[in-house]
Amino acid sequence: MKTQAILNKIEELKRTLEAAGIGVKFDSKLAPKREQTFKHWFREEVPSDGLSRKSGIYIFSDENDEILYIGKAASNNLGSEIYSKFSAATDFNSEGFPLFKKNNIAKYSPLDKPELAQSFISGDILITVVEIEKKECTSLVEVFLQTFCALSEGLPPLNKQIG
Repeated sequence: MKTQAILNKIEELKRTLEAAGIGVKFDSKLAPKREQTFKHWFREEVPSDGLSRKSGIYIFSDENDEILYIGKAASNNLGSEIYSKFSAATDFNSEGFPLFKKNNIAKYSPLDKPELAQSFISGDILITVVEIEKKECTSLVEVFLQTFCALSEGLPPLNKQIG
């Protein structure tokens, strides 16, 4: 599934909740998209200036924009939550790019897809971030998106479960 499909679902969820009149509303704001993979900008503020201390949803995708993982940061900690998935660079390759050999997500990649682990180790991951204003709604949005994926094309390969 492509990232844009998930971004569309966030907007659909917002409209549906508002139309239901049950008092659950949230605002969402797409962070400026970085066109390069994480390895090119890992030393800069993640996800972008001013958003590292906000709550929201982050989507890791491969270089073809296929979603690999959907996560959340519900405690005004987007920056630290994203960085925690990679951990610190432990080495550099021959081209000078970082290697994240101790990252927390590569170890969960399916055994039949070792290229997923390698993508995280090498930082070849695109990151899309949506700030969710009313941080209390962040978990709701994450579970909705993961459930949508699970019911349509299957849970993203690095999400082991919903929630």
